[in-house]
Amino acid sequence: MKKGLRFISLFISALSLGLTASSQTLNLNTPELIDIYRRAQLMGQLDSSVSFTVQPLYLEALKIKSSYDSDSSSSINYLLKPFGGHKIRKGKVDLQILPIIWNQQYNTHYPEGFNDGAMVPARGYQTLISAGFFAKYGPLSIQLMPELVFAENRKFNGFSPSQTDRAWAIYYQNYLNLVDLPERFGETVYFNGFWGQSSIRFTHRALSVGISSENLWWGPGKNNSLVIGNSAPGFKHITLNTVRPVKTFAGSFEGQLIAGRLESSGFVPPEIRREYQGKVLYSPKPDDWRYINAGILTYHPKWIPSLFLGITRSFYIYHNDLGSKLGDYLPFLTPLEKKNADITTGGEDKKKRDQLSSLFARWLFVQAKAEIYFEFGRNDHSFDLRDFLLMPEHSRAYVFGLRKILKIKNSKNFDVIQFSSEFTQLERNVTNNYRPSPSWYIHHQVRDGYTNNGQLLGAGIGPGSNMQSFDICFIKNFKLVGLQFERVVHNNDFHYLSVTELNDYWVDLNISSFAQWNLKNLLIKGTLKSINSFNYQHSNDLGNVSNLHLKLGVTYGFN
Repeated sequence: MKKGLRFISLFISALSLGLTASSQTLNLNTPELIDIYRRAQLMGQLDSSVSFTVQPLYLEALKIKSSYDSDSSSSINYLLKPFGGHKIRKGKVDLQILPIIWNQQYNTHYPEGFNDGAMVPARGYQTLISAGFFAKYGPLSIQLMPELVFAENRKFNGFSPSQTDRAWAIYYQNYLNLVDLPERFGETVYFNGFWGQSSIRFTHRALSVGISSENLWWGPGKNNSLVIGNSAPGFKHITLNTVRPVKTFAGSFEGQLIAGRLESSGFVPPEIRREYQGKVLYSPKPDDWRYINAGILTYHPKWIPSLFLGITRSFYIYHNDLGSKLGDYLPFLTPLEKKNADITTGGEDKKKRDQLSSLFARWLFVQAKAEIYFEFGRNDHSFDLRDFLLMPEHSRAYVFGLRKILKIKNSKNFDVIQFSSEFTQLERNVTNNYRPSPSWYIHHQVRDGYTNNGQLLGAGIGPGSNMQSFDICFIKNFKLVGLQFERVVHNNDFHYLSVTELNDYWVDLNISSFAQWNLKNLLIKGTLKSINSFNYQHSNDLGNVSNLHLKLGVTYGFN
């Protein structure tokens, strides 16, 4: 413990070696801008010490003054010139009008879509709109960018009422009573407002501290992140983080430490009056918010200039179960061993909290214009090092991905072609047969699970699910067109507990066409996804179902 605190103390001291930063961010409502920079890094146009594993990205890391400022000194300025920012300066106050972001989606038959922030799973039309400003006075900055979400929220076929009482009992005991993931967000239209990508910060050199409601993304994944992703609304949190890589004698570091508040959705599951063996299946969750303490640290070794190594940890607990000691508020700094575990209950934490952790790596091959990455996570910490070495696969999940860019010769329309693929595995493995562990993001002591406002903080595919994807696209600056192929297996953990027919897996086979185009100050992106669901909702009655998922996003930057 003392060694860990000394290391963190040295790491924070090293943050003061840099220059003053603006602390303005490229937020996760504009993933296309973030991905432009990530591709540029593979092509040698951006500093290779930026890990892209701690998001949102700060403009200081990208070596530009403003995300929409055409005068910024950067080797890839041409990417952002169509979005010349409207900047007002008065004395020592810098004011930047941020772009208007308008994201829309439509589902024809049932909910589809994740990594969409404050949007909710819904059938029909849905829209998110966001706008605001960034102001800076010396080291103090304010970014105000609230969000409004409207969803038509039409009725659809959910978990089938004709499922057996036994299947419903298993569904409640292992899922509905242990995680706050509403099937439908109410029975009428959904309308809500959020603070969105807003923050108040004090930034000195490479270190920033403040209060924020911004969405976060930790880890190297493109489609899924095991610990913190972008499938739920941003939550209010106190943050201590770097705004750019911090160089030391051993390499560079990036990191973030947060303490925040997670809210419940307020919606109840379906069939709350259903009984099994004389008992009502539904068990109301505690009326209490959850405290979260989480952190990430990424290391870029000096001797391997294209490699990034990192670790994430996250703890969450009901507010009423939170203790009063410093270690109760900052469990991120506690040892990895489960010294507080109760062996008689299978290793449960006596403090009634749940914890997730992961190790990850991202390796760039700039000359080959390629990258590979991997994240390995545990939903249940090992008792000690011996336990980890003997059974590292227990309660594990992983994300593996790669990307390759090839230049196109003699083409008038596109400069490069990009191939990328990613595999995510959340399904429990065979160790669960004799050493029980819950599905990822589910916990019987923290019964709202790892969620905020009814959506997952981690991988959006959901507990017990797996995903494989492959895409190809043609690119020129902002412009791109492409195809994506996906296979998504829904909640295999539940399938193996309740479904008697071996071939009744709920599997989606998806084909998407997508495009992105810029017209002066306007950036337009669109996706048309055809979804073919086999054994939808694990049901023979509902059978095979098709759905169309349409997305249209518009970003407008002011002159």
